Parts: sequence; C-alpha cells; structure tokens
Amino acid sequence: MVDLNELRNLAARVAASADLVDVRLFHLDLTLERVPVKGHALSYSFDSVVEVQESNDQSTALLVDGSYDVTLRQGDTDAHAEEGSDADEVIAYLKIQLAALYEIHEDAPEEFADEELDAFAQTTGLLTLHPYVRELVASMTSRMGLPALHLGTVRINLDKRNDDD
Repeated sequence: MVDLNELRNLAARVAASADLVDVRLFHLDLTLERVPVKGHALSYSFDSVVEVQESNDQSTALLVDGSYDVTLRQGDTDAHAEEGSDADEVIAYLKIQLAALYEIHEDAPEEFADEELDAFAQTTGLLTLHPYVRELVASMTSRMGLPALHLGTVRINLDKRNDDD
C-alpha cells in the first residue's frame, strides 16, 4: 500500500512551486455499441493513469497528463444469471485524455527529482483532473442517450494503521 504521507512529503516542494494555469482536453473517443434495454441495471469500470508528461523545460511549466477509460455494461446482476444470456454486455466506451498545465514559480528550485514529480501527479494532479473527468463522463453519457453516469469522488485512503499490524 502506498503511504499517503510519504507521497505528500515527496510532492510538497513541487506543490509549493506550482500554480494551476489551465486544464485541456487532448483526446475524447466515445463509442456507443448498442442502446441499453430499459429496466436493466448499468454498471461501469473506470481505469485511470495520471503522470507527469515529459517536458523539455521543467523550469517554467509542468504538465500532468491523465488518461481515463470508462466501460459501461448492462446485464443481469444476479450472480446466478443463465449462461448464454446478455449478462455483462458492453454498452459504451469512453476514452479520455486531459492535461493540467501548471506554471512553476520563478523562485522554485532549479530541478525536481522524478520521485517528486511522480508524487505530485499522484496527489495534486489526480485531485485537479478528477472533477473534470467526472463532469465530462456525466455530460457525454447523457448526450449518448444513456443515463448520466456520475463517477464517484476521489477517495484517499486515510487509514493510518501500520502495514505490520
């Protein structure tokens, strides 16, 4: 399990030196495979990768890139669904790429370690981009004629128990 306090500490120098300037949509791919059957439950899977994008000039700007895959399914949620039924049939796919642009203060350290940048992406970058993804998914699923899909908020594990317990 990743230690949240360790990530925060690693990200602190970057976070203290960066101001959010813009969030941009780089890629959006929507596919509606079929119209769902009314009255049947929809489920979804959500996968994301948030990382610092390589930059030639890290001294003035920092780009945190988020790639998101959402798959909507419909089917019999009963664990005893008959074999060969339409259980877990794919309804739609959404592939999204967003990036958050941060400006680095002039008085910032000359360079940040890769570990610091990665920790910044996994903390501040994640928290910055997720609300934009939530809104985009809700809006696009609605525009596809599906019930608007509202993703959950980002949950940060605050369990302070030691892994050895």
